[in-house]
Amino acid sequence: MNGKVALKRHATTGPARTRPKFLRYFKKGFADETYFDWEHGYKEHAHQQWLELLSRENFKSLLARPAEVAARAVRIESRTHLLFSFEKMALRDALKTPAGAELFAPGRVPARAGQR
Repeated sequence: MNGKVALKRHATTGPARTRPKFLRYFKKGFADETYFDWEHGYKEHAHQQWLELLSRENFKSLLARPAEVAARAVRIESRTHLLFSFEKMALRDALKTPAGAELFAPGRVPARAGQR
């Protein structure tokens, strides 16, 4: 009897217990459109914003203004959940200073051997 109880108890923990709940929300599992929107949509949107605001062409024109590069990056990140709250604060704090912004915009740093 104890063996059966332990087996049944074990079967209701971990993935076996959470899978039905997950499938109640997302009928098609990871292929469900709602899952994709909730878990990937905002990441895709942030990526598109990054490409638009900090594309290679835009970035080249912004190299003389590293604070603007940093501000755009923070603006994109602040609208998402890509970083934990303490990471967001650390990023913002690091990029507040002109020196931090210059370090963030790598095009401002002289090219080193082997780097592009």
